[in-house]
Amino acid sequence: MRGMLSPSLMCADMLNLQSEITKLDNLGVDYIHLDFMDGKFVPNVTLDSTIIRAVKNVINNIKRDIHIMAFEPAQYFDKMNIGKDDIVSVHYEACPNLHEVIREIRVRGANPFIAISPDTKPDVLKEYLNEIDGIVVMTVYPGFAGQPIVKGSFEKIAEVRKMIDESSLNIVLEVDGHVSWDLCQKMRECGADLFVAGSSSVYSKGMELDEAVNAVKCAADFDGVSAVIFRAPCIALFKPQKRFSIAEKNCIGCMRCVNEIGCPALVKNGNKIKIDPTLC
Repeated sequence: MRGMLSPSLMCADMLNLQSEITKLDNLGVDYIHLDFMDGKFVPNVTLDSTIIRAVKNVINNIKRDIHIMAFEPAQYFDKMNIGKDDIVSVHYEACPNLHEVIREIRVRGANPFIAISPDTKPDVLKEYLNEIDGIVVMTVYPGFAGQPIVKGSFEKIAEVRKMIDESSLNIVLEVDGHVSWDLCQKMRECGADLFVAGSSSVYSKGMELDEAVNAVKCAADFDGVSAVIFRAPCIALFKPQKRFSIAEKNCIGCMRCVNEIGCPALVKNGNKIKIDPTLC
């Protein structure tokens, strides 16, 4: 399965949400990730159900990836206008009637996913595999952006990947939490399909949104070929198409890419690295 990207609206500019949504809609990402919290299952609140509902009316090219971190999540389905093509993730830990909630999501034409928090063992998912379209492995504790990855997350992603493969079912493996430049490729190698990207990558400071989207796609090897050939601390060098590109705002002029790769197309220009397109 090719890699898919779901930028998190929770990390966008809250004062310019419609502009942010329009940008994502035109950038060729697969989903827009919408976090809903009730303040009870997790000690925080983010996007209101009315905002999540409104997003459906302004997107044309992407689909909603709705992550409900709440007890009794079905009570919000009408408010969010859950329907065809939506991903709807509910937490195993928050749903004692999980079979019933999954059926309700399916009846509405949406795709039911189960999310599991870092302390939940993947084995609990086995009885639901025939009913769901995806599994969300939380690699941070749900509720807040910007957290470090929880120890053991890579092993957990690999364990869920093995479970899916052994089932021979077409189940998407989504990862959510600290999907950063330096970790997303490892997540991909462990078997992740869909990446929720936020403040650690797509919405990192000092980088344009289109550059960041291209860079995370390359870093996670979305096209099935190794796209990033060098990882400088700034993650400035990436390959979105057939030629290399430089995210100039991320370039710190360290020269490691020039010295270690030795490509004649990489040249020093003042305090930045440039690419000579005639040599690439």
